[in-house]
Amino acid sequence: MRLRRIPQRVSNCLSPFSSHFSCPQGLHFRVWCWLLAPLLLVDGSARLKHLTRLMPASLRYWTVRRMVNAEYWDGAAIFDELVVATFFSLPPLADGALYLIGDKTIKHKEGQETSTGA
Repeated sequence: MRLRRIPQRVSNCLSPFSSHFSCPQGLHFRVWCWLLAPLLLVDGSARLKHLTRLMPASLRYWTVRRMVNAEYWDGAAIFDELVVATFFSLPPLADGALYLIGDKTIKHKEGQETSTGA
């Protein structure tokens, strides 16, 4: 199933984040919206190639990949604002306590990197 347009509710929710994109052509925000819309619908693998299959045919894999790798936007700043927006959209807590569960599945490499330099 390919999406033909970004749902209006998704577009309205993401519009405050457009200020984070400084692409001269102004298209990175639209591609970002198209990247997030399939993420809401996908069940299973959220690999970029799989997500582009759900987007319009005019948005090819290489277009989305170039936007993700571009330095015209700050992913960390957008993520921080998305987290804040998500917390404010949650209903009030009954007992007034927020329970946060951490994921320990990501492990950092330990030890020194060996160099193969000449």
